[in-house]
Amino acid sequence: SWQDFSIKGFNIHGESPGDTQYQYSGDYTYYSQLLKALADMGGNCVRTYDLLPPEFYRALHAHNQTAETPIYLIQGILTPPGIEPKDSFENMEEIKKNIASTISAIHGEGSIEGNGVRQTTTYAYNVAPYLIAYIIDPRFDPACTDVILNGSYANVDYQGQYISASANGAEALAAELCDYALSV
Repeated sequence: SWQDFSIKGFNIHGESPGDTQYQYSGDYTYYSQLLKALADMGGNCVRTYDLLPPEFYRALHAHNQTAETPIYLIQGILTPPGIEPKDSFENMEEIKKNIASTISAIHGEGSIEGNGVRQTTTYAYNVAPYLIAYIIDPRFDPACTDVILNGSYANVDYQGQYISASANGAEALAAELCDYALSV
């Protein structure tokens, strides 16, 4: 059942402090200590910008098994690397595949293909009970939005099962991706 509660959250990137290669840490202890510190500060939620390595979800699952107050998750899903946001319409299948992979990983449903940022790896811990939301982030910036609004997709609309948009192509794209996430 639904319960109101205050979110006291922190954003997290997977890079270890001082990592100059900007690669996500695969260190379970790092994530475990980070979650403990978050809880010690009174936090109850963590937001990721992208799918992190399995060690993060393992640490979140382990923390919540013994914590008096669980740490909840707001999971970001970025456009896959190598796809320019302005080219999203032409790459919808790859973007949707990334959304489905991330959702599978959150549910601990096995092997997830690599995508240029992450390697093919296995996600075995179901953290979906702690999931508050997904944030679908197509990485639109003003220049990208201008390209969409002034190009061949300017007047596109989207009528989905759960979400629809008819104002312009940028909103239609966002609506389609969110609608897809709700139907996976």
